[in-house]
Amino acid sequence: MTTLYLDRRHTSLKLEGRALAIYTEDQRRGTVPIHLLEAVVMRSAVTLQSSLLANLADAGVSVLIFAGRNAGKFAQIHGRAHNDGARRIGQLRRVDDPGWCLTWTRRLVRGKLRRQQRLLRTALHARPDQRRALLNACEHLQRAGGRCADPAITRLDTLRGIEGAAAAAYFSGYLTLFAPQLEFTGRNRRPPRDPVNAVLSLSYTLLHAEAARACYAAGLDPIIGYYHVLDFGRESLACDLIEPCLLYTSLSGLA
Repeated sequence: MTTLYLDRRHTSLKLEGRALAIYTEDQRRGTVPIHLLEAVVMRSAVTLQSSLLANLADAGVSVLIFAGRNAGKFAQIHGRAHNDGARRIGQLRRVDDPGWCLTWTRRLVRGKLRRQQRLLRTALHARPDQRRALLNACEHLQRAGGRCADPAITRLDTLRGIEGAAAAAYFSGYLTLFAPQLEFTGRNRRPPRDPVNAVLSLSYTLLHAEAARACYAAGLDPIIGYYHVLDFGRESLACDLIEPCLLYTSLSGLA
């Protein structure tokens, strides 16, 4: 994924041929060919013409616009959508297939738990002083992964419960990796109350936006998910898709 991030005040974008020209304080800073881009993220007040947004969408480039520094308020313009409606029909049929939904959920949750366990085990080398907390969290994640694979589990709610308990265990180890001065004591949001949660929330928003963009590009409806059930206004399939990738938001918090 090639993404252009704009995070500087007094920035303006102009279309010059088939490239985006970037200006700050009326000085031309450079250009980026549109064909190299998949997304543009704007976190500051950016001046541009509406026709530029239309050109980006026509080129298949999505645009994510934040309301200042608030990661919870944003708008997204998707690129060109896939034209095959048969894919959405197939997607809808899967919702009424409990066996398929269960298999889908097992794969998502087990993949997420494996990645979380790998991150904490890697962290052991950097933080041997937190060995006990990290090993305890890893052991819990390993047991949770084994329970997810149990064929006797036939309900999605049971898998959700296992995943929720595993998430609590994961964060009990993850939070030990940060200095006390950061006041990171666990996950919080809307608004995040410490620097680590601010980074995690922004990373989650960017990852979710990319998942929604990928759904539209593939001809799928991001609203219709399988692990995350239908909920008004929520892009449940995008939430499903990022579950195994949430590790990368954890890595951004450590950066």
